[in-house]
Amino acid sequence: MMKILIRNQKSKGWQVVESATYGAEAELQDLLASSPSLVPVNEIREEASPLVVAIREFGLPGSGNTDVLSFSADGDIAIVECKLAANPESKRKVIGQILEYGAYLWDMTYEEVDQRVYRLRGKSLADLVAESVGDSEWDEENFRNSVKQTLESGAFILVIAVDEMNEELSRTIRFLNGCGNPAFSFNALEMRRFQSSDTEILVPDLHGPSGPGPKPTGGRKKWTEEQFFEAIQELPPEVVEVIRRIYEWSGGLADRVWFGTGTETGSFTFHYLKALVST
Repeated sequence: MMKILIRNQKSKGWQVVESATYGAEAELQDLLASSPSLVPVNEIREEASPLVVAIREFGLPGSGNTDVLSFSADGDIAIVECKLAANPESKRKVIGQILEYGAYLWDMTYEEVDQRVYRLRGKSLADLVAESVGDSEWDEENFRNSVKQTLESGAFILVIAVDEMNEELSRTIRFLNGCGNPAFSFNALEMRRFQSSDTEILVPDLHGPSGPGPKPTGGRKKWTEEQFFEAIQELPPEVVEVIRRIYEWSGGLADRVWFGTGTETGSFTFHYLKALVST
């Protein structure tokens, strides 16, 4: 087993860090709910932004409650289920459990998700994300559209968080990711914890596809100006010219222009934030 040693810069001796266990699965849930960015979604999915809002015990009609349901500012959705190695469900049952959660979330609309978030947290989903991001340029409309597209396509980030990885779970993850091309991503996150005196050390280790591979079929993509105008070249020239003029006109007046995240078609939205004054 790997050993971790630490030392104070003023000391010459190294001290072995002892492994620290989780007293209950609720501790692991609390950790990932309070710090959702610990799930390295950028290693799972190309261009995915950090998770910023996490909801504990999100109820899914017909199924159960997810341990943690997290959202990124760009509309990515992660379902996180926590299991300790001592729990026999960490080997087989948890796999069917998290897939079932994904199946029932897939049937929900943005409005249904938002209503349940409000009942649990007392605020809308968009308000929670806006508070977490703290960026005046964050676009609520794009976020809502992206969440809707994620719900419709089922392109969820499924993560089983464990304190210790086992071979059965590792093999199943390799099989699911190696066969076919599902819209969702399936990974395990090993969250080993160590402690020395009053210092706590966390060692996250992601199991599953490594590196930002291509986005799954049916998932969203962030359009750019170049991609958008390349795509519309298939339209009649007069239509392309009108779109280009509208875009140039928008860029000259708007405070910012946002490109959409459609799966097959592109779009752009311009935002004019200054008050109009008539004379």
